[in-house]
Amino acid sequence: MARVPGFVVLAAGLAAAPALASAQGVALSFGAALTSSYVADGVTLSNNNPALQAYAEGAVNGFYAGIWASTVRDGTDDYEVDLYAGYRNEINDVLSYDVGVVRYLLNNSGGANEVLFTLGIAAAPRLGLEVFAGYDPGARNTRTRLTASWNFNDNLSLSASVGANQANANTFWNVGASYALTGNFSVDLRHHDTSTTGPLTVLTLSMDF
Repeated sequence: MARVPGFVVLAAGLAAAPALASAQGVALSFGAALTSSYVADGVTLSNNNPALQAYAEGAVNGFYAGIWASTVRDGTDDYEVDLYAGYRNEINDVLSYDVGVVRYLLNNSGGANEVLFTLGIAAAPRLGLEVFAGYDPGARNTRTRLTASWNFNDNLSLSASVGANQANANTFWNVGASYALTGNFSVDLRHHDTSTTGPLTVLTLSMDF
């Protein structure tokens, strides 16, 4: 299932950071994306068809909550809605961490819960590393991912990830580039592959406000 904006992104390469409207420690962000395929852990959930996605999030003093949604075409479901909440913080501009929970809701398949943890490391001025782990207590399933990113400048970044999903014994990886067209619009081109499915190249246009 999906990576939600609050956790992802370092997300698979994913989109430029959203612009925040904040007052007295309160921040609001929202955005949408059009992608050539909705991919989660290297597997398409839209049958290699385009998907429309959107999110909204509120945050205060590191605590946040939000909603993320996407169209789905997997033969069973038509859409997915994720409700998430958690806490994120930075330590000396070198370490960042994010601890949260998410409830995945699919219109026909039902729902699932996951506890998520992300640790980010500023390994060098332009190099970032991210370690992600997710655990579904109901299915007793663990997902892990390691991501490295390199920022060439304020607009262009290159990133690569490798991970594993215990549920289907699937190892997945991706590599791609993200480019900020403006302060609110970005484009991401990414090549995915897994140990159980074939390769897939995905183009995503995102807008964040």
